[in-house]
Amino acid sequence: MAYSSRKLRLKGENQIPIPEGADHFYLAFNQSTAKGAYFEYWNRTVSKDVVVTNSEFAFNRRQGITVGGADNVLISNSTFHDMKGTAPQSGIDVEGGFEVNGYFNSNITIQNNDFYNNAAYDVILFDGKGAKVEGNHLGSKGVIGLAVSNPFSEAAITDNHFDGTRLVAENDATFLGNTMNNSYTTISGPNIKIDGMAFIDSTLSVSSKVAFGVEISNVNISVSKQVDAGFTIWGQPIRVRNMTITGEPALRSITGGAAGGSIFENLKVIGYNAKYGISLSPGKYTGCQFVSGDTGQFGSISLKLKGSYVFDGCSFESSEASATNLLAEQPDLDLTIRNSTFELLGNTQAVSVQAAKSVVLENNTITAEHLSSMKVELIKINDYWKRNEKHDVKKGCH
Repeated sequence: MAYSSRKLRLKGENQIPIPEGADHFYLAFNQSTAKGAYFEYWNRTVSKDVVVTNSEFAFNRRQGITVGGADNVLISNSTFHDMKGTAPQSGIDVEGGFEVNGYFNSNITIQNNDFYNNAAYDVILFDGKGAKVEGNHLGSKGVIGLAVSNPFSEAAITDNHFDGTRLVAENDATFLGNTMNNSYTTISGPNIKIDGMAFIDSTLSVSSKVAFGVEISNVNISVSKQVDAGFTIWGQPIRVRNMTITGEPALRSITGGAAGGSIFENLKVIGYNAKYGISLSPGKYTGCQFVSGDTGQFGSISLKLKGSYVFDGCSFESSEASATNLLAEQPDLDLTIRNSTFELLGNTQAVSVQAAKSVVLENNTITAEHLSSMKVELIKINDYWKRNEKHDVKKGCH
């Protein structure tokens, strides 16, 4: 008889193997009760060391392949198309139903496959642990190219092309070197990292469920035509490093309403829509660059959410027609701008603060060589027409 002893803080995905030769086992608990807790014992054998390659899966009613309890699976160089009929209507569905029937998926590789014309999904990582999705063409236009659900962990998504397909990620995934065109993401986390991804006429949309549950770095978003594209941020604060957004979308390059505390380093927004401007979430912006597009007059950099906005070492450039470059109008807003530069190409206010709790302007440079009106305030504190209203700029220093 064999004996095994382990102390664990168990989650739904934990497995405790029973040693070969054991004829019984006991479970020992260190507390007498645990509200809402339960355990299940399953005796399951999963498929192992499975290879599917150079194959075609097409016109199936449900999906191409179901990975329903397996370890060490390779699916490569195959085609999945025209899945339609009953949910989930996907090319590949990695779904063992572990918390329902005990089948666990692990070490799944989906590599160099072509997906198109599937009705709802190309690839689903529903439950399990450890997946590599790399080098695939996810091309079922208008549907979800890849969904990473909450029961799945440790997914590595590398060098895939989301060709008109969406990306949904709810838990524990790393995205490296992927490309997306003509679509959008739904990223909620936690434990999501996006590095080196290119977006073309697409929207990177993040709504983090926990503070800093999403990290973004080395991302390029390019808008080649006037479509609704760019970067949206909601939910809890996140960290963004080395993001560049170029081109003039139909609306705003950046918008959202995330809670305060996000960290933005080397964020560049070049050629944003000067009619609608951009709307920034509260946070710290370091070494960032904001350059307005050529058309439009009233599209400013808008600060409208309560919380702290800090700009340090940033540069701002407005167009010839812009009326206001940076506009703050929130009574519970704390604004700090230091070590930054403003280049005004017309009769433009560099900073207009209509309402705020506090304002600090320190060690900044404003270049305004194109002014033709003596009535333009380079820095404007308060709104004359709202001077009798309750909210005002309560504290300032420059």
